[in-house]
Amino acid sequence: MEKIYIGILGYNSNTEGLLSILKDNENVIKNKTGYEILIKKIFINDLECNINSLSSLYNNNNIVVSNDPFNIVNDKDIKIIVETLDNVKLSKDLIIKIIESNKTPIISNKALLSKYGKDIFSKAFEYGINIGFESCVGGGIPIIDVVKEDLIGNNIKEIYAILSGTSNYILTKLENDENDLNNLIEEVKSLGYSEYDPNIDINGLDSAYKIAILSMIAFKKIIPFEKIYIRGIKDIDKLDIDFAEQLGCKIKLLSIAKNIDGKLDIRVEPTMLPKKYMLAKVRDEFNAIYIKSDMVGNTIHYGRGAGGKAIGSALCSDVVSAMRDLKHCNKMRTPPLGYFGDYNNEANIVDHLEIVSPFYLRFIVIDKPGVLATIAGVLGKNNISISAAIQPEVVKESSLIPLVFLTHVTKALNIKMAVEEINSLDIVHKKAVVVRVEK
Repeated sequence: MEKIYIGILGYNSNTEGLLSILKDNENVIKNKTGYEILIKKIFINDLECNINSLSSLYNNNNIVVSNDPFNIVNDKDIKIIVETLDNVKLSKDLIIKIIESNKTPIISNKALLSKYGKDIFSKAFEYGINIGFESCVGGGIPIIDVVKEDLIGNNIKEIYAILSGTSNYILTKLENDENDLNNLIEEVKSLGYSEYDPNIDINGLDSAYKIAILSMIAFKKIIPFEKIYIRGIKDIDKLDIDFAEQLGCKIKLLSIAKNIDGKLDIRVEPTMLPKKYMLAKVRDEFNAIYIKSDMVGNTIHYGRGAGGKAIGSALCSDVVSAMRDLKHCNKMRTPPLGYFGDYNNEANIVDHLEIVSPFYLRFIVIDKPGVLATIAGVLGKNNISISAAIQPEVVKESSLIPLVFLTHVTKALNIKMAVEEINSLDIVHKKAVVVRVEK
């Protein structure tokens, strides 16, 4: 059986997931591909910390462990190199070098592709090199090739996705009366669901990386990452989860990408969804991607979005795909982003303040007569129409109470102006929580 040698740059839970699959499912991969995949070299920055873990996960004693990444990149026997680094600058330099060396990079660094996609993808297109980056969006959910190839006969109109297993896990736990955010963050870290810095998940940044990459393929434009509106779930607490339940909804950290008359609406923010929607039913560390296309209609793609084995599965898929292409003398069977064209052409991004929708507003206010009327007056002054107001009965004596409004469809700019004014009132105890509602 022919042997295929690969190199690995970096060592983390994603690397461990890939190593575990290559070891535990070695015969499965051999039987399906007809090749034996062997790791020839691996770059590990902290040898003392990770060498024991590597030995337990991968039983090839001939593997070379190096603290010099270019030792792997420059090896003539290695044609496929898997990147699992957390350092964006180092990753970028190495990926460019790999491409210029006519080798195939398999990339797991989503921050790299979302911020420097123009440089990476245009360089790969110039050299006619395939790039594997399946793990950068859906984790264990196959979605890159779905959008690049399986939906090639469709114009994609809209994408709604839950892309942070960490945030979704935390929101699910809040539904179950676990309301200490710090404890929940420690829990997802121990389970291996979060990024090395959980704030990347909680603040919505991880989801933004992913929707940026997916949008580049879906809408055939480079996405200027700095123009994406990003808001995480730190402001959401058990109170909001309970009010959403009363309104027949769930709160999810939603990644949204829409084509609006040639402009793109791309954002990440907590969003209230009716419980009947399929995305509202996604729980724990699972992710889901809902795509609206002109021909096939609506499709949904569901699975684990977090965890080393989920990412390892995607990395393994990219390795096998690159291996098959190389063996058939085809470095770039499909263009890096699935289309031929200008890889420097940036999308025109819609300002999120111009987007219209209903909104959920929650204030903590002083319990006294006239408060509801005062806040309603400010909303009305800003052309915001109220569809429902919830003022819970006070069960115990307190000077503060929550006050909730659900608005009719209005512009986000109107909401921003009204909330800023209301937050400055003496009757308001702390800043309002604002959640967009998708109907």
